[in-house]
Amino acid sequence: MLLREKYGEGQSLGKLISIIHWQSRIYVENKLKPYNLGWGEFHVLRKLYEKKEMKQNEITDCLRITKATTSKVIRKLEKDGYIIRKKDRKDARTYIIKPTRKAMKLKSRLKKISTEWNSILLAGFTESEKENIKHALSKMAENAR
Repeated sequence: MLLREKYGEGQSLGKLISIIHWQSRIYVENKLKPYNLGWGEFHVLRKLYEKKEMKQNEITDCLRITKATTSKVIRKLEKDGYIIRKKDRKDARTYIIKPTRKAMKLKSRLKKISTEWNSILLAGFTESEKENIKHALSKMAENAR
């Protein structure tokens, strides 16, 4: 049953986005329990897999999270052996973050979690609808900036 059928047409856009966010978080965190990883760690590792190494402030900017959140996630990943954090040779105020072998062993698993969740969210949509959704959400994310 669609939410609008269950609760009426008055579901705000913010409420629907919130529902998707929280259900996504629950799904991902349940899948990550065996690895002692959470929502924030998932997103940082996925970005590091893509870039190989990043400055800590680039992670903050790229994921659009606070410096405090980035620091907290980085500390946990470092403590658990998923990343190496070292000072930048060119700028001692900056840290370079790299995934460890332990993190790289999880790369395909994290990709699979993401792919599975996307499949669940986009079930029943045509390819054209999927592209329209991605385009619209991308524009909304940019507007939220």
